[in-house]
Amino acid sequence: GLLAPLFLLSLLRHLQSLGTFSLFADFANIFAYAIVYYFDLSHVHHFKLHPKGWSMEGFPFFLGIAIYCYEGAGMILSLEQSAAKEMRTKFRTLFKLAMFVVTSIYISFGTFGYLSFGPDTNSIITLNLPSGQIGRA
Repeated sequence: GLLAPLFLLSLLRHLQSLGTFSLFADFANIFAYAIVYYFDLSHVHHFKLHPKGWSMEGFPFFLGIAIYCYEGAGMILSLEQSAAKEMRTKFRTLFKLAMFVVTSIYISFGTFGYLSFGPDTNSIITLNLPSGQIGRA
């Protein structure tokens, strides 16, 4: 069923024509983050610290998630090479800033999710959302 649309996408010569769709996807992601943060922060006043013993049982799962989160980092060298010559000196600073922001978002996402839902937090945070109107969005 997906072969025809994928074939049509492979005929695109320039990815610039997909820029509008990429921008829409970025806004959809920001909207989804905002919903999850809203529900996480609305439950924080019920917060009780649930210390959990550390074990190696979940470590491979954590490692897989952490590697997946940074899978796009392999594109850095090609991004730097495609940057204009005058921007290459600023590239490392911008890259560090971007990695700091992304890492902060990941840490806050996990922290607020756990503080909000406690030890019953599901691995996929959106499964903790209520099934109401916004929860389905």
